[in-house]
Amino acid sequence: MAEKMSPADQLSFSTVRIACKTQSGGDSTGTGFFFIFPLNDNTNIPVIITNRHVIKNATEGTFQLTEANNNGTPNIGTFTTVQLDKFEGRWISHPNQDVDLCAMPIAPLLHEAKNKGKIFFSNLFQSYSPHFPLSLIAYLTDIPHYINT
Repeated sequence: MAEKMSPADQLSFSTVRIACKTQSGGDSTGTGFFFIFPLNDNTNIPVIITNRHVIKNATEGTFQLTEANNNGTPNIGTFTTVQLDKFEGRWISHPNQDVDLCAMPIAPLLHEAKNKGKIFFSNLFQSYSPHFPLSLIAYLTDIPHYINT
């Protein structure tokens, strides 16, 4: 059984660095946070949350996912780089344009990796924190085609 991770380790595996190439040829970087939106007792929506300005006009985006050991612990230093085209279009913006947040459902990436024998470690937060916009949760859960694809 794996040891309980320290709060610092938990936080380090809850974030991901996002690097983007923009339409104008520029670069944009930011931090994303792994999060799970529970849809019901049997279905969760794993996402990465970041600021909308990070992915604005991004034609390409890259981030790294830490691979997991067989016992589910992080395989420190072993990661897979995920590079995606049409990057901005993969994100769902908060429905209130004044809120600089967006989410990218990552279930398709996780399913594809699992089918190839790779399992990623992440410390996905699951919460309906009063500080997190419930309208984004409602907006995400209204998009069923992202779930289990």
